[in-house]
Amino acid sequence: MFRIVFYVEDRHLAAVMHTLAGQAKGLEVVPVANAVSDGSKVKAKVNGNVVELFADYMKKHSGKINSDYMREFQKSIGRSPEAYSNVLHKAKLAKLIRQIGTGSASTYERIGK
Repeated sequence: MFRIVFYVEDRHLAAVMHTLAGQAKGLEVVPVANAVSDGSKVKAKVNGNVVELFADYMKKHSGKINSDYMREFQKSIGRSPEAYSNVLHKAKLAKLIRQIGTGSASTYERIGK
């Protein structure tokens, strides 16, 4: 038995999965949000810090920052959608966002940078 680790572009994932069907055991597919392909190498866009990833996500995705927005962000980086409160806390400390309201009605607004 061998363990093989490799990266696949989004557009080729279906073909690779179809090819490996029945041959690979315990196949796990995980999205990689922080990667850029440079020829034959895969490099990180940013250093992987969740605050930097969130800042990059906010630049690309407009909309009201609430729990649904944060769940989508968490999914996009391959994390549990329900574990977003830590990201909000770190983003507030980094002065990326500020909280409006309290409790389940909380929303957040971007602080201009």
